[in-house]
Amino acid sequence: MRQLKQYWRIRGFWLTVAAIAVAQSGCLAAAAGVAAGGAAGYAYWQGRVGRDYVANRDDVWNALHTSLSELQMPVVTENRDTDEDHIESKTADGDKVKIDVTVKKSPIPAEGDISRVSVRVATFGDTVVSSRLLDQVDRHLMPAPSPGTPPPPMALGQPQPANGAPPLPAPVGPPPQTPPPPLATGDNTKR
Repeated sequence: MRQLKQYWRIRGFWLTVAAIAVAQSGCLAAAAGVAAGGAAGYAYWQGRVGRDYVANRDDVWNALHTSLSELQMPVVTENRDTDEDHIESKTADGDKVKIDVTVKKSPIPAEGDISRVSVRVATFGDTVVSSRLLDQVDRHLMPAPSPGTPPPPMALGQPQPANGAPPLPAPVGPPPQTPPPPLATGDNTKR
């Protein structure tokens, strides 16, 4: 009888150890699944490329259509909601291109609206194609300056304004040329 109790005790111990091992490996698999899901979610989030433009919705809408036409990317579907615009296109490889336009008021009243154009190619994005499309839109719209960016540099040879005054007009005509250096005097030939 005593041997039978010891047998069941040992067997119970090993069954408990096995159950704990199975439970722990399940947690490990779940943790690995959560980590993989998090990595996929991050890759999806990173696949969206966007730029801000100081322009109203209609100007951005027209610039997008012109840019897509210039890049020979067809407009598959388009939809204009009250607060957001959507265009779907395709690349030459057949990848889906989703373009979203959202508008918000600029904190600077003189600027009016700021339109954010976001592009996602396929599921996880293609930064090269997205940036190329946004560069094409840049040719039709002026991108919004990022906060804290200095104004563009003035042209060389143009006088700098003082105390925030408007810049002076650029000089008209060819730039002045410097005279050639004086000729050397004396005989510098070898004999």
